[in-house]
Amino acid sequence: MERLGNPRIERSLHPTRSSKRCRILAYFELDQNHRGLPDRGAIDFTPILATLFRANYSGLIGVEAFSSCVTGPDVAVIIGIWRDMFADGSDVARAGATIVRNAYRDFHSTRSGHPALPTH
Repeated sequence: MERLGNPRIERSLHPTRSSKRCRILAYFELDQNHRGLPDRGAIDFTPILATLFRANYSGLIGVEAFSSCVTGPDVAVIIGIWRDMFADGSDVARAGATIVRNAYRDFHSTRSGHPALPTH
């Protein structure tokens, strides 16, 4: 097994050079650049998730997002959240599930030679 160092250090997955790391990965987290909803931000998760799928990743995929509306003022101060990015944690779950579902569908439709269906 390859040693990755301190487990608290975050590692980025490069779409073409990370299959070896994916084989020993047990948890992957979607986290947008602005710490809000995962489907609203600069990060395109499709190529990253394709890397996981290509490596036959079978671990958990989580979503991390923060909003002062959901955490409450005490927690917001402790972890430095000052914006109301969303009002319901279910929105985070739905957005994350949609991202993973669409990326999975796109990955498998590309591999099968059939074009991906449009997302709604």
